[in-house]
Amino acid sequence: MRLRPKTKNTANGMIQGILDTEILSEIGKGINANVLQNVSDYLDEYEQLTFTSISVYEQLYGFKIKGATKQIQDFLELIAEHEEIVPETEDYRVAAEIRAAMHLAGTPIGSIDPIIATCAIRRGLPLITGNMRHHGQFKAPVLPCNSSTGESRNHSRVFS
Repeated sequence: MRLRPKTKNTANGMIQGILDTEILSEIGKGINANVLQNVSDYLDEYEQLTFTSISVYEQLYGFKIKGATKQIQDFLELIAEHEEIVPETEDYRVAAEIRAAMHLAGTPIGSIDPIIATCAIRRGLPLITGNMRHHGQFKAPVLPCNSSTGESRNHSRVFS
């Protein structure tokens, strides 16, 4: 596994992280001006977005059930330019532990979010998400996004 350095705040205030499916979807839509500006600034600093193949799966599934052929093509072109993390064996094992622990604690969760969170945990990167209901329960450092300001709660710039 290629490990990267811990996150850093850069001169422009951007924090490097792994995008959750929801944020990747917002980028693909290209509608939210905050998202578009923050993606541009992020790419100035880091050159590539980082997301998991699990998020790619979720996006493609959504497009396929809608018959959104053009969106599929556009999405595949978008992600081809960026870093897609494919979960490794240990990611799945840790995610299973997280999911089981949550279930036993009375807070069951689906199978996908723990895998995405584990990818962030094991690579020492925060998860950039707007879905705090799910991801706020994990041990991954999480940067919750505010869709109107483009800031996280600690006022670091993120995507939405």
